[in-house]
Amino acid sequence: HDGAQADAGRFECRFDDANLKAARGLPLADVGDIRFQALGQDGDFYHSQSFWRPGTPDADRELRPGPVDRARELLLGRRHHQGVVFGAEFAPDAPGYCVGLRFGCRDEDRPSYRFTVEHLPGKGATNRERYCLTRITRGGERRLEEWSRPVPETSRPEPVCLLADASTPGEVRLYRNGTAVLVHHRDGPLAGAAGVYVGPGTAAVVRHLEYRFDRPEVRQEQPQRNEV
Repeated sequence: HDGAQADAGRFECRFDDANLKAARGLPLADVGDIRFQALGQDGDFYHSQSFWRPGTPDADRELRPGPVDRARELLLGRRHHQGVVFGAEFAPDAPGYCVGLRFGCRDEDRPSYRFTVEHLPGKGATNRERYCLTRITRGGERRLEEWSRPVPETSRPEPVCLLADASTPGEVRLYRNGTAVLVHHRDGPLAGAAGVYVGPGTAAVVRHLEYRFDRPEVRQEQPQRNEV
């Protein structure tokens, strides 16, 4: 069944060399690695060389999708991969952004998912951050869960580190900057590719991509309730 709830947990956005060597995952250190592991992109995360412009250098360690008027996504891995743990850091250029992760992406006949964090600029308590989990099928999109909370006002947003952990059969844990904000329950393990999402009108630097087949070490803390 579809459902979600939030609890508290912690993960490290980046892993030290010892942990990386022990992890099972895809190398995504630079654009060259990302090109090789990409299943496909719908957007401007990186460019191939052409007569009109140079391509994105393979040695670059950041993706820089610009503020166009449509959503963009980049999928990595393979559609048969199971139990993927995927994360990335987003550094939006300005308030009013929407960034997220895609996961469970197989084919158009089977559902996939999108986890987004959206900053809704405002004054005081109306300056909010919204978390959404959306189920995507050939027939359209259905929002499974949504909640928001007030956040401090800022002229330049801080980087946002997101992670989707599907390593446990029957659930996907979704994190924002180390805190679990949603848990999606489903029947059985989740298979499919994963990737990054940047919403319409959002420009952001995307970096520190992690695509693993094992769960990063999680430090449990006291449960907390989210504001709904």
